[in-house]
Amino acid sequence: MAQEFRKFPRKSGQDLRDWILVLLIILLGCSLYNNNHIKPGWEPPEIRLAAGAAWGPHDWIVFTYTDSGMFLVKSDGGDLHLVTEYCFENPDWFPDGKWFVANDLGGRIFKISIDGDSIIQITQQGRKFYPSVSPDGKKIAFSTPDSDSIGPRGLRILDLETMEEKFVFPYGFDPSWSPDGHKLVFCGWIQEGDQWIGGDLGSVVVVDTSGKNPQIIHLSEEGNGVESPSFSPNGSKIVFRKPYAWGGGVGQIWIVNSSGNYSTKLTKRGGRWPAWSPDGSKIVYTRYSLNEPYQKASGDLFIMNADGSGKRRLTFFNQN
Repeated sequence: MAQEFRKFPRKSGQDLRDWILVLLIILLGCSLYNNNHIKPGWEPPEIRLAAGAAWGPHDWIVFTYTDSGMFLVKSDGGDLHLVTEYCFENPDWFPDGKWFVANDLGGRIFKISIDGDSIIQITQQGRKFYPSVSPDGKKIAFSTPDSDSIGPRGLRILDLETMEEKFVFPYGFDPSWSPDGHKLVFCGWIQEGDQWIGGDLGSVVVVDTSGKNPQIIHLSEEGNGVESPSFSPNGSKIVFRKPYAWGGGVGQIWIVNSSGNYSTKLTKRGGRWPAWSPDGSKIVYTRYSLNEPYQKASGDLFIMNADGSGKRRLTFFNQN
């Protein structure tokens, strides 16, 4: 039986924005069809994913469910409810547990209150993805695919007091802070001479927040890559996802010592978007399935112990 959730009231003016969005989608669809970009009879993939969870203080887990908005749930599966219907992704908690940060689909970063009543836009320009809050709550690390006057594409840090943006490291994405706030772990590459080392789709890399001392912690195999790396709360471990290699299949969640030794696979039935519990004893993640020919994808949140044992289902949006 699917879980029930309570919904906060819609904000004033939201109905008008919804109609504008629907109109834009219709116009875009007509334009694509008329330009033969979409074949007659084509249907978009059916995707139902509880995705991108972040486990914060007070035992709240925030996540996105497909295009339905952002939700909160307790680690025992209780008090599941909708926070906002706006489409945000990549949430991360502020230390006080009263706010979390996320980006919209255009890459603008927002600060959202735990009750959903306050949504504050932090960045005016878009193309800023994977926001990660520093341990002291004063900075946000993120990645951008664009080059500009600040620096090349890659990792940046935004100071929330001065609103100054600092370039950190090129050709990296999906950053996360170390517990002491001195390093970032991310997916990317490092330069050795004239070559960039890190595999086809990136490896687990750690760098000082100054941009110095980059080090590959886990080197990806040929045709593979990594996603969603993050330090454990005590800094001794890094959890991440290995996507499927060329040829298909679902990715799995792995863990490695922060020194780069002893990597271990934690899942066997697919896993994505791993995130630590505040005490480091557990990991929340999405277990998902892909149905040939990849027209359907579904997944729910699961929780496991940090060693991969004790897996249990947390949400029941999908019945598979």
